[in-house]
Amino acid sequence: MEPLASLAACFEACMGVDHATRAAAEQALQEGSTRPSFAPLVMQFLMSGGISEPQSQIAALCLKNLVRKQHDLCIEDQQAIQQSLFDCIRAASTRARPTLTDVVDKVVAKDIFRDDEAMETLRNRIISTLNGEDGDESLSVGLIFTKSIAKAHQYVAISEWDLRVRPLCQRALPPLLGIVARGLEEPDLAKLIDAKDAMRSAVAFQPAILDYLSEWMDTVVRILDFDLPDGDEASIQAVSKLQKWALRLIRRVTQTLPGRDKAQFDAFTAQYSLRALELVCNTLICRDAAAETDPKVTAEMLVYLSSLVDKASTWKPLKAKMENLVPTLLDLLSSSDDDHELWEDDPVAYIRRVTEIFGNSPRAAASCFISDVLSTRRQWGPMTEHVSSVLEELKAAGAESNAAKKEGALRVVTLIAGYVGPSDVNVHGHDWLGLTLDRYVLPELQSPHGFLRACACDVVRAMARLPQQNEARISGTLQGLTICLEDSELPVRYSAAVALGPLAVNHEMVIDAIKPHVVNLVGVFLQILAEVKIDEVTCALNQVVELFPDELSPRSTELLKYLVNQFGDLAEGAYEDDDEVHEAMAALGTLETIRAVVLANEDDIELRAEHEEVLLPTIAVVLEQPVYDFLDEILQLMHDLTDTRPVSPGMWQLLHLIDKRFPGEFVEYFEEFVPVLYNYARYGLADGEQDGVDPAFAKTLLDIVLAVVETNDDLDRFPVPRLLECLISWDSRMSPDDVARIAEVATSVVLKRHHQDEVSNRYTIVVLAAVRRNLDACLQGGGGNFYAVIQKWLDAPTPISYSDRKLGVLALSSLVRGMPFEPMRELWPRVFSKVEMLLDEFEDCERRWNEAQQEAEWSDLDEGDGDDWGGGLNGS
Repeated sequence: MEPLASLAACFEACMGVDHATRAAAEQALQEGSTRPSFAPLVMQFLMSGGISEPQSQIAALCLKNLVRKQHDLCIEDQQAIQQSLFDCIRAASTRARPTLTDVVDKVVAKDIFRDDEAMETLRNRIISTLNGEDGDESLSVGLIFTKSIAKAHQYVAISEWDLRVRPLCQRALPPLLGIVARGLEEPDLAKLIDAKDAMRSAVAFQPAILDYLSEWMDTVVRILDFDLPDGDEASIQAVSKLQKWALRLIRRVTQTLPGRDKAQFDAFTAQYSLRALELVCNTLICRDAAAETDPKVTAEMLVYLSSLVDKASTWKPLKAKMENLVPTLLDLLSSSDDDHELWEDDPVAYIRRVTEIFGNSPRAAASCFISDVLSTRRQWGPMTEHVSSVLEELKAAGAESNAAKKEGALRVVTLIAGYVGPSDVNVHGHDWLGLTLDRYVLPELQSPHGFLRACACDVVRAMARLPQQNEARISGTLQGLTICLEDSELPVRYSAAVALGPLAVNHEMVIDAIKPHVVNLVGVFLQILAEVKIDEVTCALNQVVELFPDELSPRSTELLKYLVNQFGDLAEGAYEDDDEVHEAMAALGTLETIRAVVLANEDDIELRAEHEEVLLPTIAVVLEQPVYDFLDEILQLMHDLTDTRPVSPGMWQLLHLIDKRFPGEFVEYFEEFVPVLYNYARYGLADGEQDGVDPAFAKTLLDIVLAVVETNDDLDRFPVPRLLECLISWDSRMSPDDVARIAEVATSVVLKRHHQDEVSNRYTIVVLAAVRRNLDACLQGGGGNFYAVIQKWLDAPTPISYSDRKLGVLALSSLVRGMPFEPMRELWPRVFSKVEMLLDEFEDCERRWNEAQQEAEWSDLDEGDGDDWGGGLNGS
């Protein structure tokens, strides 16, 4: 059977219903993918014509998987992809094109067009299609390649961008502009889609847009003023995406120009920014137009307005629009019908939606815009006036009031409270926030509408940090939150829980009130955490744990067991699905709560032992995981369990798990490991526990540290020397050979560095400490190197740091005690001279010097030698 026919049969079998036939076909494709020329064969199949739509889709998916494993492709196959990919996409079916677009993205990102000749050939082909030389059917293919190249290089260094992308920009931007213009002049669906793709590429080519600024900005203004087509949903969607990319382009130019040319930016602002601002504001202010606008476009409009807040030339006209914009902002912050349906169907998804800060939803964009205005310009006057008016009007309406509108006003109060400092509480010459809380917020804690109860809890949380001297107000707030903690609606219970923690932290009265019930309160928090799985709950729980250590201490082990199980469930979800960001963040928050419980009981030896027994299996599991999502927090927990006390046998066992990952996988994280390893070295043998430590552990610890030092040149970020000094002091567990090995590695570090800097000083101290510990072992393998270390220190400027002064003391109290004199004959006078300069810098130096002088053996010196420099000694 011919190769193409065989391939077609395999693709056909992959669509069959018989499992065995389908599995055999998939196995045949898997085996074929390892052979040379298979990728070109798949591309030839896609270009052959007459194949069914499903076959085309499967073939495109097969090609995508092949390209993903680019390292398995031979050079000939990569060259075939370079030559045929363009024609392959043009010939492929419509449904296969999205998958083939991913292929282009991967091909460009993996740099298959790596040589200049191949890249130039691709550029020429793209430009010819953009200019219409290959016919209209090829235009979309050229746009696919243009978009992929722009996307793959948008975050590279400017030098690489200039080399790889700018030559294409200079030739592609004029025809791209023409494609956008044709879409506006002849707004049929195909041309609008091409215009949208062209604008998307232009956004990624933004650094080169400045060379064609007026032409592109005129087009952007035309797009923003373009009327949506009637009736045709696909065309409306294409125009909306075109407007979204146009807004993104002008925003990026607005952010880039001020740092390049102030005169050009002023001209740009007067000619384009103000026109775009006017169009955007008019759309947002007009309720009908705002309702018809695509939500993503609305969000992009608000992001664009946020970019104008910090610039004086654009803030002034924007400020004049604020009064009219506020009603629209309130509408955007209110819950929609979709939100209410989500509340009923999936409360957890609703909570995640309303707490989203950096999303692309209109609500998140409106929150960010208001936050930018409050933080940058501190202009809350128009907002507070409008909010007060709306809330008073709705209060007067009573049960007939618009609940959604009230929610939007309360959301604005939440944002204002987040940016008003204690000195700014009197917003209008009176306690506006306090009066708003009393009159409009606290009553809503008992509203018949669940989303208003939740919103009122959010306002209370934002106001918790502000000084509230009115005890009746605090008491009413606490009572309302307590009721909401038992609410039948999960979002209400969640909002009440995350509000109670900050309220307790900032008000002593709240602490006294909840102290008798804190155990039950923690149980409620844990139940909410199990349901919601959001880290905000763990933050509030941490605050409660830190505020009530004595009350929770009797139940701390039980609490830890629950938290460990909770962490396991959350971490498992995060490991299985990389997109489960909320579960990963909640798992991190749970670890922080575990640490809070451990630290709250760190002085109770019996509890510490119980806590350690509960935590050891979880620590071991994380250390063995191939991903490092929770490694930092686990290392902090290990540090807490080993700090200022002897290291337990269980904690010593974990050292073997760490050793398995060095010097390979964990080297990049060694800086985070050092505090833990230092605790092992410093406290592992404390209080006479030396005999209880297996010598193999000591050897493992030393191997870990030296493996990193020996395989890394970037030692500035590894605080290893103190750790090595501790290991040297292990009398019964460090053999002479181990000490000599430490001295040898430290000596090598010092001599490799170009200058005697702080790192060199630290490692020189390690060398001297090793010499004091076992002089013979250290000198046996190369005393000359050791003397070179001392010579380098002597040649350095004095003093450079505290470590340099410490070196002076160690040099004398180590060398004089037993160093063979002959190799040091030339260095002795310089050592003495340097120490004389350091005497005034180190208060304990003289005492150590006298001890060293008494211990020195001068019998090897003849009388003449003593006369030469002995006076210097006595003088010192």
